[in-house]
Amino acid sequence: MFSRIFKSSNSITFQSRIVLRRAFATAPSNGTSKAAELLTSAVQLTKLGVNLLPAGITKPLCKLVNMFSGVTYQLSVFGNVFKQVAKYQNYKLPTKMDFTVAQTELFALLNKVNFKNLAATFKNPDVKSLKSYGLLTAELGALFFIGEQVGRRKIIGYEH
Repeated sequence: MFSRIFKSSNSITFQSRIVLRRAFATAPSNGTSKAAELLTSAVQLTKLGVNLLPAGITKPLCKLVNMFSGVTYQLSVFGNVFKQVAKYQNYKLPTKMDFTVAQTELFALLNKVNFKNLAATFKNPDVKSLKSYGLLTAELGALFFIGEQVGRRKIIGYEH
């Protein structure tokens, strides 16, 4: 169908004509599914379309793609490492039952907490609760301070 349209064109190669014919073929070849065949043909047709674009358009697109190639490489490496770790650690995706169990446990915990009594505790504190809240505040502050030092990789100041 499209081979007649592009027959006189010099920019369309023989391989591109084969790709076009495969994209609109009725039966899948070599036992693959029709969807897989159409997907590979669509990718090849996209490559063909990019080759036909003028250089003024393709150069910025190529620069953009090259800019993200490092990111896509790192994401693929992360994905492969995550697959191996998940397989080794026997990780599995949570099911709907897991979510319902977590939801019921959370609501049971929230129903046990009486916020009016909690507010009254903060309004009229005793010495024991003041000590425990003070220690908790100091501990959280120290952990924050240590985390900041680890993040800066220095005790004082930031690296510029």
